[in-house]
Amino acid sequence: MKTFAKRFLTAAALASATLAGAPAFAGDVDFAYSASEMRNSAAISDLYERIEEKAWRACAVYENSGLLGIAYQRACAADLMADFVDGIDNAKLTALHEERHGARLAESF
Repeated sequence: MKTFAKRFLTAAALASATLAGAPAFAGDVDFAYSASEMRNSAAISDLYERIEEKAWRACAVYENSGLLGIAYQRACAADLMADFVDGIDNAKLTALHEERHGARLAESF
């Protein structure tokens, strides 16, 4: 089993760091996966859904904070997902991410 860790600052912490000089929130987000989760398209799709859930939960600091909070949570989760997918470095997973993420971007306009 491999683990990919991502250290990140949330947007609120980034704003806080800009104003106060020190981050209010910084966290490590670990994501563990195994090679067997990349054996076929169905397994890769399941892995992608786990990545999506992990990113959304890691960025949940923005839940219940209005429309601006939702936008920040989505941006945080999208960034974290991209970092996890890049860290795993699997062509099929990357293609799935581009397909799904691109479709979501198109829907938002």
